[in-house]
Amino acid sequence: REESIRCVTGIQDAIASFKQALAQSQDRVLELESKVERYVLLGEERKKLAKALEQQLSMAQVHERELEERIESQKIESSKREAALNVAFKETTGDLQSRMAQLQEHLLTVSKELVEARG
Repeated sequence: REESIRCVTGIQDAIASFKQALAQSQDRVLELESKVERYVLLGEERKKLAKALEQQLSMAQVHERELEERIESQKIESSKREAALNVAFKETTGDLQSRMAQLQEHLLTVSKELVEARG
């Protein structure tokens, strides 16, 4: 009978020990599940951040292309204005040279007339 009691006590101790180990295992499982959940949330957050960064990069590239196009357009306009100014300068220079020649001829004519009138 004593042996039966010891055997039952041993089994009860083993069951208590098993229950304690089971409770610890369940706590560990909950802890691991919590960590997994945090990792999943972090992964989702990283995906959102990566997508946002890709969108910003895309917008920056579009803006860069627009700026390059604007710069190129301004270069073309600047070249056109420079060419127009060069033409206007040449025309103005030509007009001035022509007027100077006319004034010199007129001055010569007036000078001759003055010489003739004196003489």
